[in-house]
Amino acid sequence: MKAELQEQLFNRFPWTRPNDRESLMSQFGFAVGDGWYDLIEKLLSEIEGFYRAKGLEVKLELAQVKEKFGELRVYFHDGLDELFDLAIKYEELSKGVCYDCGKIGTHRRIGAWWITMCDPCVESRIADAKQRLDVRE
Repeated sequence: MKAELQEQLFNRFPWTRPNDRESLMSQFGFAVGDGWYDLIEKLLSEIEGFYRAKGLEVKLELAQVKEKFGELRVYFHDGLDELFDLAIKYEELSKGVCYDCGKIGTHRRIGAWWITMCDPCVESRIADAKQRLDVRE
């Protein structure tokens, strides 16, 4: 995810900003495409709402936010048990949102890779890969 989008999330949800320079969040940040920004923003808003409804301050450490097998994966430490259901909810939702642009996407396998993308973004990625191969030859 672009640095400015990550910074927007860190500013909107200060509790997501990593404290430990050795943590995966410090090293990689939100390691997903820009298209999943809205999904992550909604998930973090739901987490805050969940804590607020219980009258609690958000005490949670984001361990890692990444793509795995074409799905959004969010891992955290010290979260309430109910938050794992929220993470699974957004993992499922990510299967219908393009990783690159945020439009409706399809969870699909290309070769050995699983991705969730819309057709135009897949075509663009394939064209870019072909162009890079042509440049090397």
